[in-house]
Amino acid sequence: MIVNPMIKEIQKYTIFFILGIFLIFSCNNANSLAKEGLKNLDQGKKITALKYFEEALDSNKKNPIALYGKGKIMTESTLTLSLGQKLLENSIPKLGDEYKVDAILTLARSYARTNLYDKAIKLLEESTSAEPAFPDLYIDLSFYYIQTLEKTKARNILAKGLEANPKAVSLYLELANVDIKHFGNHTSALSSLEKAYKLENENQEIINKMALENYILGNIKGTVEYLEKLKSLQSDSAEKSKIDEWIAQAKAGKWQANP
Repeated sequence: MIVNPMIKEIQKYTIFFILGIFLIFSCNNANSLAKEGLKNLDQGKKITALKYFEEALDSNKKNPIALYGKGKIMTESTLTLSLGQKLLENSIPKLGDEYKVDAILTLARSYARTNLYDKAIKLLEESTSAEPAFPDLYIDLSFYYIQTLEKTKARNILAKGLEANPKAVSLYLELANVDIKHFGNHTSALSSLEKAYKLENENQEIINKMALENYILGNIKGTVEYLEKLKSLQSDSAEKSKIDEWIAQAKAGKWQANP
């Protein structure tokens, strides 16, 4: 029996079409299952979440969301740490931004927990070289540089992060912390805090640090102004009384608050 070439061609494309529909369905089904797993994971229901991730991977063994979710759970235990790292490594290239940053941070932190700072640093250096990068990537990378005694790199990466994220209060705070703890540069720290304050002028952490840095630099007037601001944000009378004590101590040059 001779089959018409046109019929054979139609049959071939029909098969491809059916396979394409099947693959799309499998992908969508896996995504739905994986996202349900992430919802459960956010609620602390790890066993239920893991069940959804396994079902998603049964549907599509390369589903990046399921690999990410399962890997996140696996890295929490030393017994399954290596498996979790492998899953995360496989998930990251195809993850969307919604999940990628957390996957990178989770993987880097899992490396750091076993003192593999070189791997954590390499991963985050690659991630921060892509624009735009998220503030937490720079903050974690700075921390790992500190752990490997590369303090100048730690400071520089935060400055680079602020170039990409000029409104990231968390980066200004971390830069101030690095300047204080590792360089003893209170003037530079205060400058960073002032920039953060312009963005969030009711952030109590910023105000408290600004009061202290002014005090260390000998600016008692500035210290009192920021402590008064801090007091105005309190609703608890005991907290207000405590700040009144700080103000009195600052005026007397005897304030002992910690940085």
